[in-house]
Amino acid sequence: MNGHTALRAETEKKEQIIFASKAHEKFYYEKLKEVRYPDVYHKALCYCLGISEDTRRTVYQVYDFKTGCVKTECLKQGWQTSGSQRIIRMAFNLYCNGTPSIYDYEETDEMLSECREYTVEEIFCCSYICRQNGLEIQEEPEYGGREYMEKQEFIIREQKEKIARQEEKLREQEEKIMDNDILIEEVSALAYDKAVEIVTDSVRSRTQEEDMALLDNLCDAVVNSTKN
Repeated sequence: MNGHTALRAETEKKEQIIFASKAHEKFYYEKLKEVRYPDVYHKALCYCLGISEDTRRTVYQVYDFKTGCVKTECLKQGWQTSGSQRIIRMAFNLYCNGTPSIYDYEETDEMLSECREYTVEEIFCCSYICRQNGLEIQEEPEYGGREYMEKQEFIIREQKEKIARQEEKLREQEEKIMDNDILIEEVSALAYDKAVEIVTDSVRSRTQEEDMALLDNLCDAVVNSTKN
């Protein structure tokens, strides 16, 4: 963390302030009570950091109210979105009158690249500015950021629900198959019993016929032996 802070500005001027929301206004006045000097630099800082819900929630990771130093390393943290990074860079620029986060890099190309992030074109290409002018845009959440994670969690939740529905259908099909198997077993058992009954009746009938034939033969033999 670099010791980037603002000089005290003594001149105070009453102005009509326009806030993005009630939460923005509440944050602004609450944090002004925590800064070392309620001058124009700190007012600009508190105003900018109050615009976004992300920066309001993580303000103590962005600025040290005790030392008055900005925490440039926050720009690399996972909760950041493209919008919150733009807001923080704007706050840093107005507070420090510079580009303090470039000193987090050692290579010249990286420092120049970070410096370009402070340009008007980059900073004000932001959803908050568009919404204030009646425009609605859809931002693609940055990889690793809070919005990205929420999107991924939503996708995973949707996939889990889809899988659960498919598993439920599969269970229903399995139950139907089991019911069909049971029905087949019952029909097979009835058919087997009927077949056994038919075979038994057939065997019994044939046995009776054979017994009657044998009895007739014995009778004929007895009659013939008597005549002799």
